[in-house]
Amino acid sequence: MDLRRRTLPRSGWPVVAIGLIALVSLLMLVLVSDGRAQVASLPDIAVSPNEPAAFQQPSVAVDPTNPARLAIAFQEGRGHESCRVARSQDGGRTWRTEAVVGRGAQIALPGELPQCYDPHVAYGPDGTLYYQYEPLEPGHRRVLVTAARGGGDFEQPVNVEPAGPGTDYTDLYSSRAVDPSTGRYYAAWLRYCLPDVPEPRGVANCLPNPGMLLVAASADGGRTFLPPARVNPVTIPDPARNFVAVDRAGKVYVAWNDGFFTSTGTGNPNPTVLYTSTSGDQGRSFDPPRRLAELQTCSGELCYPPESANFPWFHAAGGLPGQAFVTWWDRPGGRYRVFFAATRDGGQTWSAPRVVGVPPGGDDHQQHRPRVAVTPQGRVYIAYYDLAPDSLQDVYLIESSDAGATFSTPRKLNDVPSDARIGPVGSDRLANFGVRLGLGTAGESPLAAWTDSRRGDRVTGRQDVVVDGPAGAGPDRCVPTRGFRSVRVTPRGRGLRIAFSRLVRRKVDIDVFQQSAGRRILGNRRVARYRGRSGAVTWSGGGAGDGVFVVRLRMRLPGGAQDVRRVALSRRGGRFSVRRAYYRRASCGLVTSFKLE
Repeated sequence: MDLRRRTLPRSGWPVVAIGLIALVSLLMLVLVSDGRAQVASLPDIAVSPNEPAAFQQPSVAVDPTNPARLAIAFQEGRGHESCRVARSQDGGRTWRTEAVVGRGAQIALPGELPQCYDPHVAYGPDGTLYYQYEPLEPGHRRVLVTAARGGGDFEQPVNVEPAGPGTDYTDLYSSRAVDPSTGRYYAAWLRYCLPDVPEPRGVANCLPNPGMLLVAASADGGRTFLPPARVNPVTIPDPARNFVAVDRAGKVYVAWNDGFFTSTGTGNPNPTVLYTSTSGDQGRSFDPPRRLAELQTCSGELCYPPESANFPWFHAAGGLPGQAFVTWWDRPGGRYRVFFAATRDGGQTWSAPRVVGVPPGGDDHQQHRPRVAVTPQGRVYIAYYDLAPDSLQDVYLIESSDAGATFSTPRKLNDVPSDARIGPVGSDRLANFGVRLGLGTAGESPLAAWTDSRRGDRVTGRQDVVVDGPAGAGPDRCVPTRGFRSVRVTPRGRGLRIAFSRLVRRKVDIDVFQQSAGRRILGNRRVARYRGRSGAVTWSGGGAGDGVFVVRLRMRLPGGAQDVRRVALSRRGGRFSVRRAYYRRASCGLVTSFKLE
């Protein structure tokens, strides 16, 4: 049976709907989410140009001021002649693609053989779109940032930290993060220099250690950058990869590994260590690194140079205050798996690394190149590639509603698998698909993009950047509503304390419904109502007995939309307790499976 895509026929919906309504009315049972909601994919859409090229390494961003405004950066992975961006103003219904840097772009590349590598995009809390990339000058790479403000064109780029004359250096393997509250932009990168320039400054800037992991911050929207802070101590002179992240309290996290020199060479058995470092002063200084895991050097058909360069890439994302998440791929038992670790105390301690995301029946598959994203309310998503023994590759997604303590069953995102042998030269058997796929969130929903070869063959080697999730195409396109920042209902004596925070200043209506009394079904019997509230309320619980209750909070948004949240509770002996989340928030996906209790 082919499970790559299942669609529900329109003619079946009335029957299904009637059956569900009857069942709910009889049993007063509701859809259970508990972090395991299975959402059907919208149709895949290619956002890269219709050209016989190899477009790779998407980076995804969603405008927090308008979740319908999306951006995906990607590179041309064969000749690296340009770095591009696809932008949507309507939640992904239509896309406009442009070259930002290089051939056909307003921003030129330097040198006689210009190349552009590893573009990243990010939105600031004011809607500014940042674009970070690495141009290859003769023998050197640099890290540059440009910005588009108010939906306009990109400005002239800024070097995040020029080392000054007399220094022979290269900056590469960069990452970026934006503080969701202050808008402070962080760029992290590796700097390697050699004291072969016969000027004193060149020697002084390179010794005693040739390798530095640096983080520079911009407090003015990317126009200027502060002097960078060094992350790796002098006792670890060979940082290899990095990713920077920021939580919602402004704490900065950097995941990075060592072994740039010692772990090179195909099949080298020397392990590399994955570290985490944190900064509580907006990136001005970093605490000593903490050892998170020991990784095997990347070898085999999935480790195609130069992108992997014998290291399994990893990714980090910040969450609610004190929370950050790191995911990577490694090969215990000979097959690559996705690993995950989390901190909930600002990086002081981390959970033990564990394998996540092996699809059902996929024990002989390999999972690789994961990305992690976190919603404003703390839901965690991880997307990754899954390679089958027949060289067909799919994209999977898992999610967690409890800060990574548990994850859902993996669900497939792509409609059609990719032949992993189609694309630029990679390993002996597989093509090069770049170092990453892209993952972001629009409201509480995921937005994933990946490298896809369905429109290519062995001759053309064509690859496209394809998007799924909220950015899927289709006439029934919608944008998830976002009015509440958070909702919290807690028992208070024999009643309830109902609190919320808002993303927009709109009044909130609160209703409390009693659904059952013992075994007797009551339906939606309203027992309390509060209109036009701007802050928390306390309900005494008077006039209601034991049973099952639902608290509903509703906010009407500009344009007629509304954001609705519900919390289920049980009352026994006159005391309330909160039940597991019982519904899936309104979004643009279809529910394909659910559980009744």
